[in-house]
Amino acid sequence: MDNTEAAEKFLKQSFQDNPAFSFNDWEIMYHHSVVVCSFALHLATHFPDADLEVVSVGALLHDIGKASKADEDTLRANHGKMAFEFSEKFLKSLDLDEDQYEALINILKEESDSLENKIIKGLVINKRFKIMFNTLQRRLSLIEQNLEAYSTYVERFLIEKQLYLEMDWA
Repeated sequence: MDNTEAAEKFLKQSFQDNPAFSFNDWEIMYHHSVVVCSFALHLATHFPDADLEVVSVGALLHDIGKASKADEDTLRANHGKMAFEFSEKFLKSLDLDEDQYEALINILKEESDSLENKIIKGLVINKRFKIMFNTLQRRLSLIEQNLEAYSTYVERFLIEKQLYLEMDWA
């Protein structure tokens, strides 16, 4: 198992064990982190100096502190600081070189100004990302329009069905 797969497995298990922050539904935080990882990796491919392994593991674990056992206010305020403490033992189990390990420690402690952290945190603005976001917004708008039209169709169908059932066929 590579480091990214191991991080995803650790992430999933951590939120399954303590889903309290995500309304007792572990999938909310898990899927959020997987989506962040996907976008971050896509963005990172446009930066030759970015370490894709650091980006993927860092993105997956960026909210892992929220799997800590603490009240919601503490998690909301301190999950970044708690992320490293929560995942320190796990990070040591990965096959990382010293630079990657240090980069991940700094990312999880939120003490990094690295390219990888900027990518993860969305601080790097990329024209392609904006285009993709705008495309997604247009698609969402079309879906909403289709849903409205479908909803109107269903309403009409139900009215016609009711009228049909109430008709006196004798």
